[in-house]
Amino acid sequence: MLRHIAYQLVCSASAIVLGASQANAQLDSTDVELLAGEDAGQELHMAEIEDLARFVNDILFVHPQLKAAAATREEAVALARQAKRPIYNPELEADYEDVDVETYAIGISQAIDWGGKRDAAFAVSSAEQTAENASYEQTRNDIASSILLNLSDYWAAQAIVRLRSVNKSLMHDFSRQAAMRYQAGDIMRVEYETAQLAYAEARMRLAEAEASTTTLANNLIAFGAPLNPISWPSMPSRLPENPMGPDQIRLIVDLLPVVRAAKAEVQAASSAVDLAKANKRPDPTFGIRAGEEDSESLIGVSFSIPIFVRNNFDDAVMAAVSARSRSEAEAGNVERLARANLTAALLRYSTMSKAWHEWESVSSVSMDSQAKVLTRLWEARELSMGEFLLQYRQNLEVQSTAEELRQTLWGAWINVLQQSNQAERWLATGSVANSADDFRGFNNDE
Repeated sequence: MLRHIAYQLVCSASAIVLGASQANAQLDSTDVELLAGEDAGQELHMAEIEDLARFVNDILFVHPQLKAAAATREEAVALARQAKRPIYNPELEADYEDVDVETYAIGISQAIDWGGKRDAAFAVSSAEQTAENASYEQTRNDIASSILLNLSDYWAAQAIVRLRSVNKSLMHDFSRQAAMRYQAGDIMRVEYETAQLAYAEARMRLAEAEASTTTLANNLIAFGAPLNPISWPSMPSRLPENPMGPDQIRLIVDLLPVVRAAKAEVQAASSAVDLAKANKRPDPTFGIRAGEEDSESLIGVSFSIPIFVRNNFDDAVMAAVSARSRSEAEAGNVERLARANLTAALLRYSTMSKAWHEWESVSSVSMDSQAKVLTRLWEARELSMGEFLLQYRQNLEVQSTAEELRQTLWGAWINVLQQSNQAERWLATGSVANSADDFRGFNNDE
């Protein structure tokens, strides 16, 4: 029996090699058809990505976390506008006295920002506004990446459900065949019970896969996806190529929002030092008064300035300097981690992509066709029950592993998008930037 199976495999391999040779011989006459097929495949790929983009954008439009980030950004804008305004308002004074003579006066005073406090405060707020804008961009990218990852997990789980459903149907037929053979006395009771256990296991595996799919669907609905999963787009049938090389990593990392936000925080901390130093400089107040005392006019001027004797604000400056040092260290760490994460994400995707292409080159037979061959051999009694279950379970395991590999590859790709801040760019263009100019140009267009 093993020799027969080996002979069939050799014949199949020979047929594949012969077919490949014939296809190469006819390559010149089919160039037009191949190009047309590539164009159609590209159009299909872009249509699939457009469906994904609409799905993600609809969720982003209503996502509360993104709304909170937008509100925080608007808050930073308002604070920057406020910081640009003068610090001190004029003060209106009025005085009335009636003792021996009646005296009244009215005056106005104004404190002058001689220390440059407003400019320093505006510099702090402007840097914080830049940081919040970058943080908002990062939040959009993270949410979009999470939506893509959850959607990819959902469809991978659905693929496992389909495999388990086919497995359940086949095990059901197999258990009925075993029952008939047991009643006819062709197999022993232990073999009959093994078939029933295999069918029970198939039902449990299917229920487990369906439960996992329900959990993943609920996760997407929690993000804001429509309640009916039938309307959800599928992941593109074609996986992207390796997007960029090591030379582009440094250029892309410099423009990542998380890095720009960290650098803006350093600028805000540096401006905070200037603000603390400005607060050490006293601001004078000038005033002018006019009035009347017993029918005689009064005019006066006033001047006051605080004396920083009890508190000279030196500790505030030292604290601001320490905060600047901390921000600089944190920014360096953020940039280092961003570069390491992007490098690791690209390496992981490249490795998984090679494994997937190797799988595609050898997986020419589907599970259904292999299951049908095994079933025919079982029904023809050329395979024992143990041989049938062993080969079928191996086939099912291979198909499940392939789906898991495909999902792992999609997860690796989505991680590349997240680490390079290009989830929305990929959804909009179908590709990612491989240079800083492309990356910067896309963000400017937005």
